[in-house]
Amino acid sequence: MMTLPERKTVCLDNLVLIYLVIYFYLFLLSHLFFFLFFSIFIDNPNSMPIYQILAPMTVSLEPLEPMIITSSYELCP
Repeated sequence: MMTLPERKTVCLDNLVLIYLVIYFYLFLLSHLFFFLFFSIFIDNPNSMPIYQILAPMTVSLEPLEPMIITSSYELCP
């Protein structure tokens, strides 16, 4: 009569289990992010185009630095 080989049990380290859990949650979070992104910005026909979202809200034509006002300042060629 032929005997079956012994069954070997596989025990995972705690560290491997932690990695698997972290990977699983990152996987879920990434899919949730893409679902929310595409449902808000892509599927909504009333949403703003991306160039309007990224455009600055206010435009200032004033210089960032104050002008130099002096009578002794001279530009040399």
